[in-house]
Amino acid sequence: MIIETLKHALMITGFVFVMMLVIEYINVQTKGSWQNSLKKSRWIQYGL
Repeated sequence: MIIETLKHALMITGFVFVMMLVIEYINVQTKGSWQNSLKKSRWIQYGL
């Protein structure tokens, strides 16, 4: 039971880490232009 919980925790942690890397990669490639457009609209931030 505890091993399954640890597997799920590691899977979620890995997913969050990969998503953070993807977002940072996009930010570097676009030189922050997409991030500036997100600052303008709160609803787009919620959707993303």
